[in-house]
Formats: sequence, C-alpha cells, structure tokens
Amino acid sequence: MSVRLLEYLAERTTKKNGTVRLNLSKSCLDVLIAERRAGYRARVASRKALKALALWSFASLPTNASAYDMDCKVILCLAGGFPAACSDAYAYMISRLTRTPPLPPFGYCEMSSGGVYTAFDVSARFIGSHESSGYICPEGSNLEHIPADEDGTQEEWFCYTHVGTERYREDGDWYEKTVYYGKTTPNRVNYQIRITVEPGTAQAYSSPTYRINLGTGFVDPPTGW
Repeated sequence: MSVRLLEYLAERTTKKNGTVRLNLSKSCLDVLIAERRAGYRARVASRKALKALALWSFASLPTNASAYDMDCKVILCLAGGFPAACSDAYAYMISRLTRTPPLPPFGYCEMSSGGVYTAFDVSARFIGSHESSGYICPEGSNLEHIPADEDGTQEEWFCYTHVGTERYREDGDWYEKTVYYGKTTPNRVNYQIRITVEPGTAQAYSSPTYRINLGTGFVDPPTGW
C-alpha cells in the first residue's frame, strides 16, 4: 500500500463540518507508513496490511456517505482485495457498471483539500461471450470450446476433468470420437478490472485481475465476504 494513499486517508479522517467519514487507527497507520518507508516489501504481508487497512478505514463509514466517499472506497477496496467491510463498495461499483449506458467502475475520489486523487492506473473492459477469458472452470478442470458448424452442432463452452476416446461402428466401419469426462458448466464472467496504486513508484501495488459476472455478482478471485 502506498505512503501517499495512506497519508491521504489519514488526512480524510475528518471532513467538512467535522463529520467523521473515515475511522483510521492512527497508530496502525503510522506502523504501516513506517514499514513502507523502511523498505518493507513482503508481498503477502503487504496484501494482508492492505486488507486490514480497508477494514479499519471503512468499518464505520456512514450509510449516507457522499458519492465521492464511495468512489474513494472502491479504489482502496479494489487494491485490498474487497475484504468484508467492502461489500457496499463492491455493490456500488456493480451498480455503476450495470447502468444504461454503463458508467466507469468509480468516479472522482475527491480529497478534502478539493483536489482529486489520481495516483492510480485502472485496466478494465467488458468480456465478450466468444472469449475464453469469459469462462471460469473449477480448480482441476479444463475449459473446452466446441464451435458451431454447418452440420448443426451448437456452440458449447464446458469444463472437463479428463478426456479419452471411444470407438464406435457406423455403416460397417470403425471410428473414434473424443469423449470428455467430468463435464460441468463454467462460471460466465463478462467484465474484468485491475488497479495499480502509485504506478511507477517504489510503493506501487497492483491488485489481482478480477473477473466478474455483472448479473450474478460472481467474482474471481473470490472477495472477502
């Protein structure tokens, strides 16, 4: 997690009229900043810290939070792996993407100084039904695509655990056909997104590439709730 974003969140612990929007633990924040400035780079620990920060930051965010609070929250939750305290940010992001026409996954993240937080890169796109990345199989299974053909074969995407061959006889001749075992239906996804905070710096941190079904809410890798 970046020093800049951590300090920005600390600076946003109070807002206009003294309303508390974020509830960061200052001591925990100091520890995280000190670790980063000392060159702490362990990726696993960094991810745990990022998830913990998201929990600390937004556990008490009011239900009537302004839109820009939610936009900032989506940025942090994306980077932190959508831990338990981020279910509302995830729902907010999905609601933007499923509008007609769709909106970007989040809007402006406004700081109390009046500026906009822009130290991030987002790679996001919709996934077509013809793309293999639009289908996710369970662990241990493989994805197969059978295209439609002129003989009436219907296009099919499915998962399978192993493959074999079977012999059959037709009109006096023997033939072989491919047989797929352990067939299941893949999870369909139609959107993917990845965020990098503080790109181009020593503090840069990139999230996984999340693949989402905007209709069902399915997401891979799984969220924290």
